[in-house]
Amino acid sequence: MKRILLTLACIIAFAYTLCASPRAVGGRVGNGVWASYQHYTGNDHIIQIDLGWSGFSKNARGLEAAFTFNWEHEIGTNWYVIYGFGIGGGYEFSHLWREKLWVNEYALNEDGTYALDENGSKIKTGSKRVWSNNSAHHDVIRDEHLEVFRRTGDGFAGYAGLMLNLSFEYQLSSVPLAIGLDWRPLIGVDFGRRGKPGMKPVNTETHNYNFQARYHMRGLLDFGLTARYLF
Repeated sequence: MKRILLTLACIIAFAYTLCASPRAVGGRVGNGVWASYQHYTGNDHIIQIDLGWSGFSKNARGLEAAFTFNWEHEIGTNWYVIYGFGIGGGYEFSHLWREKLWVNEYALNEDGTYALDENGSKIKTGSKRVWSNNSAHHDVIRDEHLEVFRRTGDGFAGYAGLMLNLSFEYQLSSVPLAIGLDWRPLIGVDFGRRGKPGMKPVNTETHNYNFQARYHMRGLLDFGLTARYLF
């Protein structure tokens, strides 16, 4: 009985400490929309949890979560800098794998057909490096890079790694509100499968989805605007 009472007392004390500490809830808009929760643990330390929808583009859409431990310092009247690190990751429901390819460009007639030389071959005017999902060169990519065309397309992917956080915030004097600009790069790896379900297997593959892993790059440009309510 004493152990139960002692355990309950510890839980109540811990909950009271959490409630007594300053907190903040808010949102973030960048390459997606996130909700965030901040908990101040004393000595200018902040635990931050973010959960949101990552990506507005067709190249990557999915859920993302991050947990970071941060430090806060006042750098001017009502101005603060917050920096820290933690872990982050996500799962993308619609992921478009891309590769950059050299494709040939050919002369066209007025009616849009290819211009031909005396041997009946298309007249090449140059070459251009484009992404494999470039709709303007869709037919050229399919014809000149059939294997890559088959192996590149919609798939599903996840990513995980080290999450960094750097934020500059201004806390309004009239209301308990803070607005700011942050940078949250994620240094890690992308992993998943890619392919086109309707295409035939390439080479000796027994399925259309091919597992891939590569360095996570998009997170290096993850800037956003934030707004938080302090209580």
